[in-house]
Amino acid sequence: MEEAYGWLSDFQLGVTRATERTSIGLQSSLQYARYTDENDYDRNDRSLALDILHQAERSQWTADVQFVRDNTLTSEFETTGLVRTNKIHEAFQAAVGTTYQLTESWTAGSKLSWASNHYRDAEFSDLTDYDYGRVSVFGELQASDRSRWSLNASASELHSDFERPTTEDYSLMLRWTFVPRELWTVHASIGPSLSRSEVDEQDGAVYGLDVGRRSEKGSWSIAGSRERTPTGLGVLILADRLTLFTERALNETLNISLQGVAGRNRELLTAGGRRLELKFARLEARLGWELSRELRCHFTLAGIEQNNVNTRRAQNYSISIGISWNGESLYL
Repeated sequence: MEEAYGWLSDFQLGVTRATERTSIGLQSSLQYARYTDENDYDRNDRSLALDILHQAERSQWTADVQFVRDNTLTSEFETTGLVRTNKIHEAFQAAVGTTYQLTESWTAGSKLSWASNHYRDAEFSDLTDYDYGRVSVFGELQASDRSRWSLNASASELHSDFERPTTEDYSLMLRWTFVPRELWTVHASIGPSLSRSEVDEQDGAVYGLDVGRRSEKGSWSIAGSRERTPTGLGVLILADRLTLFTERALNETLNISLQGVAGRNRELLTAGGRRLELKFARLEARLGWELSRELRCHFTLAGIEQNNVNTRRAQNYSISIGISWNGESLYL
């Protein structure tokens, strides 16, 4: 097993301007990683995102645009798991949505999104450029002060430059949000989904369950989900996730948090033979110190291990110190 040691710096900056009805936010991030013995592991990741929100009397409009330029050691961890080579990945994403208040209890809305992903010099890595578009509509009912129901219908299309047919996906999701007690929240969702191409078709269920509790001194939550999502292989995957999170205030200025994630990704529509079956686990522990209302310091330990049946096992461990000023972060 190959090993490499290095350092990483992460800088995040955001600016928000707001009026009575409109807010505009600009977020940017820069992350640099350098390794002493393996230059192939070096990373230069950057992103820029613009968010616009307009609130009318009975409606709300949103628009989001994001550009990402990172490396496949970042983009393919926990997705395809293809980290044998380190190539440049570029992504452009755009989305527009609207929500309309029909009555005091009923809300309806829609969202249209599109993403384009490009991999540079990745001809022999199994990665391929792809475009993914999705449209969804929903209706929501506020049944009571403690219960809310919604029904979401969506359709999407995945097109890749590789010699694979276009993939279509359709889903119908019923969601329920319930507050059984003052400090508890339950989110549950389930529905059918159908993926198909010219050569194959597969149906099944997508679902999610999230149970959490918050208090003055801390919070915890447990969540599990199954969803279908596009990847750099130019195919949809079935993504299973289990997440545990807990946070606790040690005193007025110190708090500690722990998060664990376990996942499994499997390729759908495998008429040509399965290329992806990835399992991974991630654990992160963080100690936070509030120096003032604007200034916070973080100390983080993190580790991730993934195992792809078709490639080598990979691990990544890190120790970082971060400083946040008004919510904007700098990590070393």
